Amino acid sequence: MIRIKTIGKKAIRSFVKPPWDSDLMEFQYGLWQGVSAVFTESGRQLGEENARPFLFNDHIPAKTIVCKYDGSRNGHPINMSALKIAMTNFDAALDITKGVVRHHARAVLKANPSARAGIWDLYLIALASIALVAYSIRKQPSKCPSAVISDELASQYQFIAGIFMICRDMIDTNSSQISENKPVTATQLYEYANEHKIFESFNGMVCAGSTKKIMEFLEFCTNEIDAAFSKEDEEESSPLNGTVDDLDQWYRYAISSIEFDCFIKIERRKSRLRDEVLIAGHDKETMQTYQSLAAYCKSLLPPPDASLGDGYEVGSLMRQNRILSLLNRPLLKKIKQSQLDEQLSYD
Repeated sequence: MIRIKTIGKKAIRSFVKPPWDSDLMEFQYGLWQGVSAVFTESGRQLGEENARPFLFNDHIPAKTIVCKYDGSRNGHPINMSALKIAMTNFDAALDITKGVVRHHARAVLKANPSARAGIWDLYLIALASIALVAYSIRKQPSKCPSAVISDELASQYQFIAGIFMICRDMIDTNSSQISENKPVTATQLYEYANEHKIFESFNGMVCAGSTKKIMEFLEFCTNEIDAAFSKEDEEESSPLNGTVDDLDQWYRYAISSIEFDCFIKIERRKSRLRDEVLIAGHDKETMQTYQSLAAYCKSLLPPPDASLGDGYEVGSLMRQNRILSLLNRPLLKKIKQSQLDEQLSYD
């Protein structure tokens, strides 16, 4: 009989680079998943029980209670340990959000002075906020060499990640709200999240924030976007000063990574449509939304960033290398065929 020795998670991890150290993070994991297992100064992980990949999820113990808020969250457990830290940094998270909104609005209005804000802007702002963490850790030399980020940035990440998840679900369900880039209100976002159970994690845990605080954050975001798009640029110190060293470089990294994510999702759907794996109509509609989002991202990128190959293999390599150059990391010669195939196999 052959005996197979079981290798523990920590032993396996010693042979595997964490996502944020990988030269292929944006290709393999994307912005949210790539940094969700990063630790905060309070010793918790950004994604808590949602930290991915599972290999790097340390399942940090947390105090939980049963949620008593109305709606789909009622009766489910909530993480009070994470909530206490997040509420302590709520105002700081609002300041960071304001800085991201302003920077994005300036970029959009510079490219198109007559632009009006829609839900695409909210989606980009959410992912650009998450990119604050990714850029700070992955940029060489790293602003966070120990891969530990401040509780202020972590709290903003956790608040804004909810908006990213709402928008992502809207794309996947072909909601006209996002396919047509309509303006959106805080109430619409909350009601969608409640109806589609965006507040609930795979393990049954739900968002711990009170309805009042969730609405306050959503209203802050939508109001700030409306204000940023309706007035002339104000020359004042950005709330993001000190968070990242180079605001323009961070923003280019963020938009490049979002466009890359859209590119991959488009290629997945092209592959499935060729193989007739899913219902063609649903995949075509979702693909069209990602194509529109990708085009929007390209309109915000300066030449030559907006001009890249469209073929899957060449396009992936060129996009990942563009991102690596923004991070001052060595460029890749190729992406392995097995890695290219693996990305196409995901849902």
